[in-house]
Amino acid sequence: TLYEYWRRYPQEMAALVLTCGKPQPDTEANRETRRESMRAAQQPGGLEKFFDHAADTLVGATARRLSPEVRTAARAMMDALPLEAMLPVQRGLMQRPDSVPTLATIQVPVCVLAGGEDPSSTPAEMRVIAEQAPHAEFHLLEDAGHYAPFEQPHKVAAFIGNFLDRKYKPQHFVSAARKASGAVRLGTPK
Repeated sequence: TLYEYWRRYPQEMAALVLTCGKPQPDTEANRETRRESMRAAQQPGGLEKFFDHAADTLVGATARRLSPEVRTAARAMMDALPLEAMLPVQRGLMQRPDSVPTLATIQVPVCVLAGGEDPSSTPAEMRVIAEQAPHAEFHLLEDAGHYAPFEQPHKVAAFIGNFLDRKYKPQHFVSAARKASGAVRLGTPK
């Protein structure tokens, strides 16, 4: 996850955009649901049922109603994931650490995007990022689910573009000597 990447390589990051990816670990109830889903997925026809359920819950209700092709496309992409890959993904999600304590250590600008129709990383869970990370801002896409960037790519791109435009200012008029010395990085944070 990006949280783990931050813990390992903070010097490599100039900013973070966290979209529909909560920092909290799974609850015991969520882990049990995943275990049951993994068992069911291993039965004949189970993987297809797992993906149908995922598409019906992770794609927001608004997108499913107004743009059913989004749900169809998301579901079709899931078919590319074999059982042998789905199971480790689910195990990884079950075992992810609590990243809430990490949030206070994030010293770069953070743009948090939450889907109002996301049952997997709820707006309340995502808001914790903006409350704990010192340089974070929170944005809610009320009519988007967990697949917000897929459901509303133009809105998500606008949020990210605006965030980057506000946080990073190109420095067009830096002297050639300073550029040559490496003392100035273009696009440094404001």
